[in-house]
Amino acid sequence: MTFQVERFEWTAGDRLEVAGRWFGLRGQRFLRPTLDVEVDGHSRRLLALLDHKPWVADDRGEWVAAFAWDGDPVDFTAAELAVAPDLAVELPSRAGPPPASKAPAKDGAARRRPRRAPERVVERRSAGPPRAQQLERELGAAAAEVERLTTELDRARAAQAAESEELQRRLTGERQTVLKLTGELRAARERLGAAETTAGRRLERLRELERELDAARSARDSALAQAESQGRERELALRDRAAAEHERDAAIRARDRARLERNAWLSRARAARTQRQPLAPEEDLTRQGPVGPR
Repeated sequence: MTFQVERFEWTAGDRLEVAGRWFGLRGQRFLRPTLDVEVDGHSRRLLALLDHKPWVADDRGEWVAAFAWDGDPVDFTAAELAVAPDLAVELPSRAGPPPASKAPAKDGAARRRPRRAPERVVERRSAGPPRAQQLERELGAAAAEVERLTTELDRARAAQAAESEELQRRLTGERQTVLKLTGELRAARERLGAAETTAGRRLERLRELERELDAARSARDSALAQAESQGRERELALRDRAAAEHERDAAIRARDRARLERNAWLSRARAARTQRQPLAPEEDLTRQGPVGPR
């Protein structure tokens, strides 16, 4: 199981990339790769970016892992790529320089290409010295943390025991208080029961009054509706009466005009009779009275 390094370089001032091909691990998916580097005697661990997840090992294609870098590009004393707890490869200690400016080159000028790391085959092995040292430091820190937590646990247990004794004393007093409060609660419940009975009776009386009030409201609404209907009927009767009175007045005026016309006719008839005494038929007509409208 080997890894052939094809590229280990700075692709930007804040980004490192490792590229190559795995052999003997076809189809295997790694954990999130880490890059342990040593700079001026200090170790730094970089976690791979998620750009190339899931990092499948396949000798038919290029395998790439990218890492973010905080600071300026530097040369490493040592560099190690770990893709599993038991699989790590040592990389060239010198990474390729960052790429040149992306500004277009002038006519006739050659474009500068980033330097590629020399190709070489790295055998599969367990974690190298930088990773082992890091694990030892982490183990020591974990052991110290366990010891500190054990001490704190002992102190917490002692404090808990003392607190338990205090709580037991308080519990004894609280039990007496609970018994007293239980008796008071029983008496309060009895009073509450009597009060609930009285309240129930009052509530029933209140509901009965509400029903009577609803009946009175219904009767009032019915009386108001009846009064409104009677008012409309009275208004219609008044309108009919006014129309009848108007017709009566018109009939009286017509009668008076007829009387006036009759009287005028009689007056003319008498005058004509006075002037026409020899005419017997006319006298017979005057004796019979007027023939005009009555």
